[in-house]
Amino acid sequence: MALQVLLDQGALQADSVDQAEVARTLEDFFAQRVRYVLQEDGVAYDVVDAITAAGPYPYGNIWKDAGGPHRLRTQARALSACRAADSFVVYLNAYTRCVNLSKKEKITEDEEIRWERLTDPAEALLQNRLEQVEGETKKLAQAGAYHEAYTAAARLVEPINGLFEAVMIMDQDPDIKKARLALLRRCVAALGCLGDLTLLVQ
Repeated sequence: MALQVLLDQGALQADSVDQAEVARTLEDFFAQRVRYVLQEDGVAYDVVDAITAAGPYPYGNIWKDAGGPHRLRTQARALSACRAADSFVVYLNAYTRCVNLSKKEKITEDEEIRWERLTDPAEALLQNRLEQVEGETKKLAQAGAYHEAYTAAARLVEPINGLFEAVMIMDQDPDIKKARLALLRRCVAALGCLGDLTLLVQ
């Protein structure tokens, strides 16, 4: 948008500049300004890292571009408050394990997942809980209610830990392994409603 304004005002000539390069420069400039404002507002540097992180879905901060700088400040305050709770460590550990495992094998959105291969009760419990939590967490985060989204997503922690205790995620059967990793990716999207928590300093 800022690039288009410069072009419309004649400050840049479309045929004389690398528009992609200018766009990247502008994006970096505004990102650094947002980081500065947040840190001046007292937000810890690792919280700023978590909420400004970019990455392929569902990694990074999946809500980074949802509402502009004001929403990032709201998200930063929510993450700062949530991480102060004693229960946050368990939440963070579940999120980190889901990220680390699910990144080991790339799964495309249109790839067929053999969900019927997941027959362990722990898998069924987590799938059922995801059905209850995913939509609610997404709706709350879209509305900027990040603390409430975190509370909803926290209901996944117990069944996630139960899954890790019950099964070996990296099963020798490729269909089972792929389905379990896809399940963890869904957990990453829900638990990551506050940003990329792997960037927090413990």
